[in-house]
Amino acid sequence: MCISARATRLSSLLIIIMLTGCAGGVSKETQQHFNNLLAVGDYRSAENLAIASGKIQPDGKTENLNWSLQAGAAAFYAKDSATSVRILDGAEAMMKDIDLGSGAGQYKPKGFDGTMVNAYKGLAGLASGNDNVARPEMRRTEDRQRRAEEDYKKEIDALRAKSKPPEGFDLNNALGAARGNPEYRKAIQDISNYGGYQPFVNPFTTYLSALYFLNNTDSDREAAKRSFQQVRGITKNAKLLDGDVALAGSNDKFSPKVWVVFENGQSSVIEQYNITFPVPIVGQRSGISVATVAMPRLVEQPAATTGLLVGNSQELTTDVGNFDFVMRSEFQRRYPAILASAVLEAALKIALQNAAAQEKTGLALLAAAIVSNVSFAETRSWTALPKYFQAARVETPKDGVLRLRTATGRDLGMVTVPTDRSSLVYVKMARAQSQPSIQVIKF
Repeated sequence: MCISARATRLSSLLIIIMLTGCAGGVSKETQQHFNNLLAVGDYRSAENLAIASGKIQPDGKTENLNWSLQAGAAAFYAKDSATSVRILDGAEAMMKDIDLGSGAGQYKPKGFDGTMVNAYKGLAGLASGNDNVARPEMRRTEDRQRRAEEDYKKEIDALRAKSKPPEGFDLNNALGAARGNPEYRKAIQDISNYGGYQPFVNPFTTYLSALYFLNNTDSDREAAKRSFQQVRGITKNAKLLDGDVALAGSNDKFSPKVWVVFENGQSSVIEQYNITFPVPIVGQRSGISVATVAMPRLVEQPAATTGLLVGNSQELTTDVGNFDFVMRSEFQRRYPAILASAVLEAALKIALQNAAAQEKTGLALLAAAIVSNVSFAETRSWTALPKYFQAARVETPKDGVLRLRTATGRDLGMVTVPTDRSSLVYVKMARAQSQPSIQVIKF
């Protein structure tokens, strides 16, 4: 291929990379506004902002996956269950399109995004008394986790098929240099503590489905027991989970219970950092070039409190899912592929700059100057998700009135629960002073 044609091809490819990043964009200012609304507990305004920002249609069809995820969760917190299901149906349809290769520039969903879509749809179905929604979604949370590893391998195969560096670029040498960068090593170190969680496994969604099946027909108790045991093995939460396992393993009808599930704090957000490293170039223009690539890193956010105190017994909620660990375990699995993709983009830039330097035409030099500044990391994420999923189980009060407090002493008030059946009290607080979202859901 002649130098001019090669420069044109490389510049076109990199400009496409730059432009397709805009299709599913999320401005930092609007994202921060959404986060602030959740932080104060204005869930309805957060829902409306996300719907408007994502241009989400009344039937749930979406033009922006990331905003659909935010809107679907916010709608659930706002107790707008029907809207939550419609929006998340639209989000799931877009996820399928992205899996099939369409949706250029859209947010690429992580494994944990998929399981949480099904979890929120299941919760919204429960909240609205629609078992036709709740039951299949609770089953899908587990099915999606089982498929996640296979889906990831397909992603890696697709990346390898496209990862052909330009002539003269030593990709392995460049990757080695990038891995030696201190900032990269620090980012790797930051995600190395993931509490023994396995990639693509979210113990909270397993716990939630177990609660559902424990409380819906005796034939589902064995499945519930297995799921509780799995969560017990991941979280080491003996006090809560051993009791849940015992309930699921008994053939006897148990007295009405209240499970309190607490979404505590905000999950890690993603920020961009840049690493610069030397890259040897071989061939006609041998020498050393310098590459700069943009990478994402997780930044932890605070918890709202250490937990909730439930009822007169002041039972403290404890972890059934550390979502920072969920994110870190998947990030660590994906990180080598993220780096390889970034370095390959740098290789294309260097090749274009070399081609432009040889051709020395105004158009080629302009294209090289433009794309030399094209470097961005994926920093979009589902920021509505919490830092911790916690739970507690208490006997249903005889008068049906349950008091909730934070572990730091803030009184969240009384909630009324049914006395003739078990129930789920679902609480959301992103910050210590957030107005909580509290929903009572009957099993």
